[in-house]
Amino acid sequence: MWKTINTLEARLAQGLEGTDRVDVLNRLAWRLRGLDSSRADQYLEESTQLSEELEYENGLAQAWLTQTFVQTLRGGMDTDRLERLQSIINTFRNNKNVSAYAMALGLKSLFSWRISDRESAFKLIYEALELMRDSPYRDFWGWCESILGGYYIDLQDFKTALPHIQRAEELFEAEEELAGLASCVNNRGVIHRMLGELELALLCHERGKEIALSIGQQDVLGRTLREIGRVFEDMGELVDARLHLEESLKVRKDIKNRPGIITSLTDLGRISARLEDYEQAEQYLFVARKKAHDMDAKGKLVDIYYEQAQLYKLANEPALALKHYEEYMEQKNLVEGEQSVLRLKNLQAVFEIERSHKEAEIERLRNVELRQLVEQVEKQQEDMLASIRYARNIQDAILPPIPSIESRLPGGFVFYYPKDIVSGDFYWYTEVDGLDLLAAVDCTGHGVPGAFMVVLSNTLLNEIVQRDLIVEPTQILEELDTRLTHILQQRDAEHASYDGLDIALVQRDPIEGRVKFAGAKRPMICVRGGEVYRIKGSRSSIGGWVGEEHLAKEFEQVEWISQPEDRFFLFSDGFADQFGGPEGKKYGVKRFREQLRNLPLEPRHTKQALQEVHLQWRGTEPQTDDLVVMGWQEPCR
Repeated sequence: MWKTINTLEARLAQGLEGTDRVDVLNRLAWRLRGLDSSRADQYLEESTQLSEELEYENGLAQAWLTQTFVQTLRGGMDTDRLERLQSIINTFRNNKNVSAYAMALGLKSLFSWRISDRESAFKLIYEALELMRDSPYRDFWGWCESILGGYYIDLQDFKTALPHIQRAEELFEAEEELAGLASCVNNRGVIHRMLGELELALLCHERGKEIALSIGQQDVLGRTLREIGRVFEDMGELVDARLHLEESLKVRKDIKNRPGIITSLTDLGRISARLEDYEQAEQYLFVARKKAHDMDAKGKLVDIYYEQAQLYKLANEPALALKHYEEYMEQKNLVEGEQSVLRLKNLQAVFEIERSHKEAEIERLRNVELRQLVEQVEKQQEDMLASIRYARNIQDAILPPIPSIESRLPGGFVFYYPKDIVSGDFYWYTEVDGLDLLAAVDCTGHGVPGAFMVVLSNTLLNEIVQRDLIVEPTQILEELDTRLTHILQQRDAEHASYDGLDIALVQRDPIEGRVKFAGAKRPMICVRGGEVYRIKGSRSSIGGWVGEEHLAKEFEQVEWISQPEDRFFLFSDGFADQFGGPEGKKYGVKRFREQLRNLPLEPRHTKQALQEVHLQWRGTEPQTDDLVVMGWQEPCR
């Protein structure tokens, strides 16, 4: 807290002017109100004067709010100050200063409670709390929670009071709002005392006293000393009780806390009577009664009349005891008579307000949970995308570099266009003993599932060809099918799955001009002299359980003697299956063959032409599948 105060005072020292200076003065006064009241008053005086000169309504209202806050907590709210508070409320509402407006509502609620208008008090404090929930001023929120907890303590509904007090305590600790923290600790002490947990109550109040002394907060100290006295009274240690109540009275007189003075005098009258110091008890209660009459504090008069009746009963003066008991009953009936209709209203109001509050709280929690869920999903999505991008790096690393393939094949090109970050289609190339072996592979699925199949299939192809030196296309496909089926445990109908791949695979002998092809549901295209020749692959896929047909797979091999300028193409089905065009139809096999026939010869232009045709056809449609197209042109010999 002092760090914040020092920072704000340093800003003042830099020569702030205008409304900025007013705002800093008000923040300092608020922070110092419980730590150094003299400095706080100086800052409030300057803020008030400067705000009036600048006609700065919000700044003036902020200064008044701090003054009113201190006065209200000390019980010093009168009609004139209530009018000023209403003016403050109107200013903050008009200026849309939500946090300050809510705090002012909380203070008006406290005033309503003290004049026994509980219906208004509850309505105002719940409205203030609803406004506070999204406020950056957590100490304001803490005070509203603390005020509401105090109401429920007065109603002796400790179970409802405790969560509000605990929430306020958490907010005050986070904001280093020590005056509020001390108030909450004392409220917890009151709850423990009322539940008969006197040792716990005493611990709470001792901590409250320590905090109050550390910040020089006299009003909190006066209340704390009174509560310690009440605990000692319940313990039966009346001398200690009286000592603490006398200290409380002294503190409250010093700060002119009129309601607090009446309460302490009444307590001392009761304790003195129990100690059989009847004359002193009579004096305490006489002074308390006069001050309560002056304040028209009807509720406090009820307590005083009752203690006077008890005093004279203990002093064995039955006539006076009866007289004051009759006064007590008359005053009690008067107060209760004035409040009888109000109590019924209060019960209904509290029910309606709490129901409304709970409904609002449920809705708020839904929104919070929804927001948290969205944030959680977004975080998970970010993590997942990061993982997928990393998987893309791995996938790119295991596939041969495209420029390397294009440099090894005459007129070679590879057009690789994944649907997602990672792909279920891939290109493959290797060289063994002067033979080029290349393939366009279409695995089941795309995205992450397809990517797993890509890694597995690429690894198996490399093992079969590079490690085991199997170079005949049909044998490569047979081995690939056997190994993939074994790894995926596609042994019988019980373990059936359709994971597998389609592939167009070529062995090219650049010396002999021979091209050997084998395909699993994928063809090879050759363009010769402007004519398009389609060399079909086998009807079976690699992997995947397809019943008894699985045991009868055959992969045929076709040998093609190339001629100079022959162009060969291997590809997945993604290009032909793309929806788009004016009628939203597939691009189609026929249109794709025609596209291959008319592709430019330069590899760089070839890939560019394929991409342009794909994007133009697709238009606004999403990409249907992964794309891979690769090819080369036989040179003149």
